[in-house]
Amino acid sequence: MWKLFVNGGLDLTKNARTMLLMMASLALTVAFFVLLLWVPGMHRANVDLYLWINHFYWAPLANLTAFIELPAELFGVLFAIIMAHYRRYEMALCILIAIVIGVIYVTITKNLTALSRPFIDLIGINAAYFPSDFSFPSGHATGAFAVFSVWCFKTNKHYIPLLGFAALVAFSRVYIGVHFPLDVIAGAVVGLIIGFWVARLDLSKWVQRLINVV
Repeated sequence: MWKLFVNGGLDLTKNARTMLLMMASLALTVAFFVLLLWVPGMHRANVDLYLWINHFYWAPLANLTAFIELPAELFGVLFAIIMAHYRRYEMALCILIAIVIGVIYVTITKNLTALSRPFIDLIGINAAYFPSDFSFPSGHATGAFAVFSVWCFKTNKHYIPLLGFAALVAFSRVYIGVHFPLDVIAGAVVGLIIGFWVARLDLSKWVQRLINVV
C-alpha cells in the first residue's frame, strides 16, 4: 500500500492547496453560523421555527423516519460501494474521503461549540430519540450533502433525486426533534463545501495505483 503514496501517486502540491482552502472555507462557515446565533432575534427565530415544525410531530411517522434513517457515514459508504461496483473508482474514493472529513470536522466542531440538543434546552417538545452528543452542526445533514456535492461537482448529471434525499434527511432531523433548523442548515452548507473541494482533489494516479494493488 505504501506505493500508493510515493513515486507520483498524488499531486501533493495541488491537493495540499485544495485541503487548505477547504479548511479555511469550513472555519469561516462555522464561525459565520455561530456568530449568527448572536444576532438579536436570530436565536429566538431558530427556536420558534423548531417549535413550529415540532408542532406537526406525529409519533408513528417520526419513529419510522428515525428507524429507516441510516447514519450519514453508512449511507456514504454504501453509495461508494455502488460506485465502485460500476467501476466509478474515483467517485467512490471522493465520497469516502468526503465522509471521513465530514465525520472528523463535525465531531471537532460539536465539541468546540458544545451547543445543546433541543430536548435539553426546551420543555415539552417531542423527540423520536435522544442522542447524547452535542447539536451543532448536524452530522446527518453534513454527510448527506457531502455525498450529493461530490456527485454534483463530479458529474453534474441526475443529481435531483440525490438532492431531494439529502434535503429530506436534513429536514427529518428537525422533524424528529433532535436538531434546531440552523444545525441542519449549517450541516448542509458544511457538506456542500466539503464535497466541492474533495471533487477537486487530483486522485487519478492514486486510483490507478489502488486498482493495480487490488
